[in-house]
Amino acid sequence: MTPSGGGVELAEWSTGGSAIVAYIGNGTKTLFIPFMLDALDSVECLFIQSAVDWMLTDDTNADLVIGDISYGYLIEGNNPIDITVENTGLSDATDVKIDVLVDGVLEETVSVDVSSDDSINLALVLTLEPGTHELKVELNSDCSVVEQNYLNNIETENVRVATLEPDLIPVAVSSDIGDAIVEISVQVENVGGNDVDGLSLEFLIDSNLLGRETVNLGCGQTKNVSMEWQKEEGLFDLLIKLNPDRKIVESNYSNNNISGTLYVCSKSSILIIDDCDTEDYSTDEPGSADEFETVLLKNGYCTVVWNETEKGIPTIEYLNRFDAVIWSAGDYWNTVINESDAALLEQYNGGVIFEGSDIASDHPDDSFIQNHLHAHLDRDLILDNEAEIIPGTHEILSGISDIHLNRSRCPYPDSLTPADGIGVANWQDGGSAIIIYDGTGPKTVYYGFSIDSITDPETAEMLVVNSVEWVQDRAAMKGDLNNDGMITTADACIALQIAASGGWDQSADINEDGIVTSLDVLMILQEVAVKDGL
Repeated sequence: MTPSGGGVELAEWSTGGSAIVAYIGNGTKTLFIPFMLDALDSVECLFIQSAVDWMLTDDTNADLVIGDISYGYLIEGNNPIDITVENTGLSDATDVKIDVLVDGVLEETVSVDVSSDDSINLALVLTLEPGTHELKVELNSDCSVVEQNYLNNIETENVRVATLEPDLIPVAVSSDIGDAIVEISVQVENVGGNDVDGLSLEFLIDSNLLGRETVNLGCGQTKNVSMEWQKEEGLFDLLIKLNPDRKIVESNYSNNNISGTLYVCSKSSILIIDDCDTEDYSTDEPGSADEFETVLLKNGYCTVVWNETEKGIPTIEYLNRFDAVIWSAGDYWNTVINESDAALLEQYNGGVIFEGSDIASDHPDDSFIQNHLHAHLDRDLILDNEAEIIPGTHEILSGISDIHLNRSRCPYPDSLTPADGIGVANWQDGGSAIIIYDGTGPKTVYYGFSIDSITDPETAEMLVVNSVEWVQDRAAMKGDLNNDGMITTADACIALQIAASGGWDQSADINEDGIVTSLDVLMILQEVAVKDGL
């Protein structure tokens, strides 16, 4: 059995599990003994006597507790352990037995006297092997001292004992991406028992050596070691090696390396809303946000995923920091795009890609869906095993000749009817699968299915990238003078050069007064500050 609800284990079976459990609460005492007492043999009488004493004991008796167990950095061999024993009861306690066990093995037994309302300190020395151990201190294990409460007589701690030799490990790696420089940092720790001078670290990017650093590291000490890298855009494999030439003798060389991925985005910023705070879903893996993120990271976009279950509804100020939004509902249904989501989207004026197999089904007669997704429900489909979408010729479908879906990933998609949008891809038996809107206001793309159900990864990638490019309307993006999909200080510098030369550029003419001046430069810098949260 296992104690619960405040019960305390007093004894355990050799095979595991509690053999005796006691409880004190609401002025009563309970002792649970799941075996016959005559099975105790010679200790039967002592146990019965102690049990009765405990049941009948009063507040004038002793009460022994462990005040503290303290020790320093534990290293293989002899280690001092200090134990404080307190008597909070009203009677003195004599000849109190104190047992110290390591991993269930009795290592030390001493007897002490503890006066009422007093404490004593024991200074013991334990011989410990390297590794993680259970240290257990038990008072009055033979119940020879009558107490008010026996349930507070045991303290257990997990302790780690270092090897005599150093043991050098990289704990974590991180990066800080600046305008031109990336600072790569690694947290290193010496979990061994000896200090180290001149620890060598190698930083490698895509298997190419970036550089070396050295550091001194005392036993039990942690330090951060950093190296700068000239910023490049893309996805890179990062590897950091400690003590690569093994000049330092360690107890373990297998934990000396740490790897990671360094991602430096080069394109516009995209926010992916994971609309997962719904009541139901139709597949085992209903979310599609990870699919969008994978595609966008691969293609150089600066991407953030917002999980509504974990974070709630984002603010409009947060949405406005991004160049476009993907609203991913996957195979979730029943409260997809709830009232709070709708209120947020009413305020947003940027391009949006909506994706989900049951958005329209959740809002069959909803004016908001018709006004913002520019479609309404035709019918809820039940897909065949080999479902196909017939693509049209719109630019978001460029390079895509056919779209096949895996029914198990999206069994019940929506067949859509355009409101004031345009159907650009259809289901085989009629009805639109993808609707776009390019009228007054922001551009919109709406997939009536989950993106992760597309069987060909390249097709899914092309559809997502084409859609992201289209909803941003990059050619008309004010302030993006170098056409990188972002508005940065580099664009402000270009605008300043145009203004100084007396030239004109549509993207630089922010206030559309027919000339490029320092006011346009200032407006670009203000936009940069807003996006950076300044």
